Amino acid sequence: VKDAVTYMDENEVRWWDYRGKKGYRSKLEGQGVSGRVLEAVDHFRRSMDNALDLMRGQLAEIIAAYEAAGEAIPVIATRKTKKGKVENITLKDAYLEMGQMRGFYAPRVREAGDWHVLSLDGEDTAYRYGTASRRQAHKLAIQLQREGHTDVRVEQVERLPESIYQDLTIGKVSQALEQATASMKDVDPDTRTKIRMELVEAAADMMKSRAFRAHRIARTGRKGYVVKGYIEDPLTRFLLYNHRISGGIAKGEAAMKMFEAINGRVVPYERDGDQWVYRSKGGEVIDSKPMSDEEKASKDKVRMFRHGGVDPVKQPERYNQYLKYITEQLRNPDRFDRAINLGKAIVSFKYLGFNPRSAMVNTTAMMTTVPAAIHQYAVDGKVGLTRVGGAISKAGVDYVKVMRGKKLSNPDEQAFMDHIKESGYDSPQLTREAMSMLQSGYGRSWEKIMSGSMWLFSTTEQWNRGVTMLAAYRLAREQGQDHEKAMKAAKLASDRAHGIYGKGTLPSWAQGQNPAAKIAQMGYTYSKFAHNYLQMLHDLGFNKKNYKALAFALASPAVVGGAASSIVYSSVMALVNAIMRAVGDDRDPEKMVADVIRENLGDVAERTFRFGVMGAAGVDLSSSLAVGMEIPTTLLDLTGPFGGAYEDLAKAAHYLQTGQPGRAAERVLPTALANVPRALREMEGATTSRGNRIWDEQGKPYLPSAGETATRLFGFGSSRRATVQERQWEGKKEMARFNERRNNIYERFRAYLAQKGSREDYQKILDDIAEYNQSVTNSGRRGLIPLITKQSLKRQSKRFARPTKRQRALMER
Repeated sequence: VKDAVTYMDENEVRWWDYRGKKGYRSKLEGQGVSGRVLEAVDHFRRSMDNALDLMRGQLAEIIAAYEAAGEAIPVIATRKTKKGKVENITLKDAYLEMGQMRGFYAPRVREAGDWHVLSLDGEDTAYRYGTASRRQAHKLAIQLQREGHTDVRVEQVERLPESIYQDLTIGKVSQALEQATASMKDVDPDTRTKIRMELVEAAADMMKSRAFRAHRIARTGRKGYVVKGYIEDPLTRFLLYNHRISGGIAKGEAAMKMFEAINGRVVPYERDGDQWVYRSKGGEVIDSKPMSDEEKASKDKVRMFRHGGVDPVKQPERYNQYLKYITEQLRNPDRFDRAINLGKAIVSFKYLGFNPRSAMVNTTAMMTTVPAAIHQYAVDGKVGLTRVGGAISKAGVDYVKVMRGKKLSNPDEQAFMDHIKESGYDSPQLTREAMSMLQSGYGRSWEKIMSGSMWLFSTTEQWNRGVTMLAAYRLAREQGQDHEKAMKAAKLASDRAHGIYGKGTLPSWAQGQNPAAKIAQMGYTYSKFAHNYLQMLHDLGFNKKNYKALAFALASPAVVGGAASSIVYSSVMALVNAIMRAVGDDRDPEKMVADVIRENLGDVAERTFRFGVMGAAGVDLSSSLAVGMEIPTTLLDLTGPFGGAYEDLAKAAHYLQTGQPGRAAERVLPTALANVPRALREMEGATTSRGNRIWDEQGKPYLPSAGETATRLFGFGSSRRATVQERQWEGKKEMARFNERRNNIYERFRAYLAQKGSREDYQKILDDIAEYNQSVTNSGRRGLIPLITKQSLKRQSKRFARPTKRQRALMER
């Protein structure tokens, strides 16, 4: 099949019999080629010819419009005939010439990348390969030299920045070049014509080369002369070519709809009394405009007006915002975008690849965002949340059957499952975004490794979306919605619950080509779900007024992952903390609440408060279930997981310097693989990242149980260990606050001494000291937190009067 397709394309030999001439198919059939081969080439040729017709379709529409209007079809170029005459080439001529390629044309698709490997050994054949990186290019060059190629070159592809192309079109450039060459006074007409032809063709090729229209660039050289190095496998050629065509046409249609949305459409308004009225196809009035006196006097039955759009004069900010969004969506990716996408693939491999913890955390959305989304967007709050939960549980089991290729008994439900599969609605979008760059040419080996490492995560992501849509569809049908309406409601509920990934949903501050936007794109890598969650909360509360779903969406993360997983927890604690500080209570509110729960309900209740039902089961998922939209405090924080990967490398270097190669390996390895040596190391006693020992509740070295070690192997932290560490951290924070308050009192006392304050000033200081000492006593940490006593005040007075021994020693040479 490959040989037949390649031979026909390179030698322009048609497959089908044409005008009495035998095609290549008949010749192969006469040579006894098997029917399976002929059938495979038949299918390939029909597909290529259909794709060619699709590419020509837009030209056919333009030509038909000119002919219907009775206007001359425009000339797009000129060329010299064999006799030396110059002839015009119209749009229709180009359309017909493209049609002559039916029967033999096959796209010469090459690997995408920023590097080329060239081999110019042969007189009749040259080679040009594309690679994604310089390393791959040199590796391929060495391979070609071993195969006998002598003149092998490695070159970086030279491209203009994407920003230059943004406002250019082939038509505008062609007009500008025509005008420029026409103004040449000292050049004879024939030379001027030739220059114009060359410039216009070169400019058109340059602009077409950056998109799916690259296949429209005319092939150079004589028949049979081929620049090899393109992908010759028929199936791969077919898939890549059709993928590019479909993507390009979809992009064109999307651009048209977006510009219509912002600029409006010129549509016919019909006369209706003293108004112009624009109606839908069903006759419903969509818009109306008053007539002027002149229009009333005219006999016109129809007038064309612009309908819809955004007025740039009255709404300049909105217009600019929409235009920026459209420009970003239509922009082709540049090398910085490709580098960021590759970085996303690498950090996803490191943090999500082979990781059971990430997959499990992914499924918790079924207990947090999904019920609230279905409650509002599928059934409009008309079904109880308990009923929604039951539908989700049943759909969870049934969708596993769907994923295994089995059919549902309900034909409408199965039709919906077939629809979402064909449309890709249940596709793992986060995984797809992470792997997009690898699928664009960064090596098949890398792609296979990434695909395998992300299999578990992508499976849970697909299951999440599929279960959500199936449960939402069933509940919507129970509420009397028809099949089409229920499908739309189910898709909306899934999008609201899980988010839509891709360039189209980037926030405005992460759009554009400036450095700040690129940094924001890195930081936003894993923030889409959290951002989507916040948007859903806003919509449920402020727009939909569905307070039941809002309360569930707010509380459910805390139930699953602990109080700190709730978005309101930090705000509530900050408010309580402010109130306590205002009344002179320096205790830590989080520690205080946890202590009360432990003293009255026990350790398990405390773990449940801190880490939810998962914590009660011994597992800490709180960090993964937190919203994660905190304000960045450093440049590395701005870059999100990219900064995390950099910090891991820095930590690994530190561990190597301090003689800890095992811990260095844990930092460099993907998280899932690092869990094994980490769990084995902690069996001898857990330590912090700085090498400090972790102590358990009895003050002994923390030694994980067999169950905790087993869960650690799969990346799950122990809630018992996390509880101990939280207590220690809260104790340190509380002590730091008391220390700060004590130091402030000492500072006031020293200021009183320096200024020789009044007795009233001294009494106020004594009152503050009494409040401070009482707070220390109430905290139960009197043995750990120093009190302010007469002796400590005397030491302050003594230090204020003369230097200490240590100060004097430091002053001596």
